[in-house]
Amino acid sequence: MEVATDAKLTATDRFPPPTAMTVLRTAAAEHGTRVLLSLGGNARTNGFPIVAGDKTLRRKLVRNLVHFCQACIQELTLNSIPCTISPKP
Repeated sequence: MEVATDAKLTATDRFPPPTAMTVLRTAAAEHGTRVLLSLGGNARTNGFPIVAGDKTLRRKLVRNLVHFCQACIQELTLNSIPCTISPKP
């Protein structure tokens, strides 16, 4: 996925479909690893530095990520991949 300069998530069509996620989760469990979500990469990180450098946009990005994870957990039943926000100390 990618992060736009307004903290919206883009390129979500690159997120694996449910069948691929099942294979991925099974493989991760067999190898004692976790499934992680990556943002940007290569030439797809243009929005991230802008968002990371702004407190308001950072918060908006976190909210967008939480909503995305919650939708995927519900849609793909990724119950083994928790999506929580820890309270700020």
